[in-house]
Amino acid sequence: MLPLTDPLRHPLAMACAGLVLVIGVKVLPFGWFLALPLAALVAYVVAARRREATLPDLIRRSLQLAGGADAVAEEAGQRLLQAQEMGRLTAIQLCCQRVQELPSTLEQLHAGDHAKRSSSLLSVSHLEQRLRQERKRLGRESGSALGRQRERLIQQLERNLNLARQGKEAGSLRVMAVSEHLESVAGDLQAMQVDLRQPVLPALPDHPLDAFEAQSDPRQDPMTVDLARELDELDQLLRDALGNS
Repeated sequence: MLPLTDPLRHPLAMACAGLVLVIGVKVLPFGWFLALPLAALVAYVVAARRREATLPDLIRRSLQLAGGADAVAEEAGQRLLQAQEMGRLTAIQLCCQRVQELPSTLEQLHAGDHAKRSSSLLSVSHLEQRLRQERKRLGRESGSALGRQRERLIQQLERNLNLARQGKEAGSLRVMAVSEHLESVAGDLQAMQVDLRQPVLPALPDHPLDAFEAQSDPRQDPMTVDLARELDELDQLLRDALGNS
């Protein structure tokens, strides 16, 4: 079942609905009676499919990636058996372990975000409701001393609402950034799995024979360097988010 999403917030949904409405009125019998509900249905379906990701969405996606990382680590253990490949195996396992830790980190962020919303004095929905109520009252008191006091209250509510919306927008941008990083992690995991299935693996970096620590560094191995860097950026983003939650 698709989640119900406001189509007015999605220009593509409204454009599709408008196109269906125009075509429906011109083509369908009883045009207005059929085209209008059909256009509304199209708008809601398109909006539902294009809705913004939420933290629970990211947690579900990270769980999928954790399962994929577990499979890649297992496949690497079966493929990399030679002594000179132990450093590479360690690098892959370190990256996969970091991917497997993502769901718990996102759970912490979700818990902190929920607590922050619950305790916030600047709730967007509450302020919007309060602003509507005060504007209705102002209509009945316009021109009076009480009306002027009501106008000052409305101005303060409007300022508070703008602040609350800015905070909400910052949270949405953060979720969008994490979502983009998760998809990059998915691509890097897939690329690593493809490499593991090739008859010839990418060449190991040149290190002294006893430099196991260097060989096992995910940022040095061409098989793991992209995933390691992506995880570094994602970790920094999540640390900043946890620090602000």
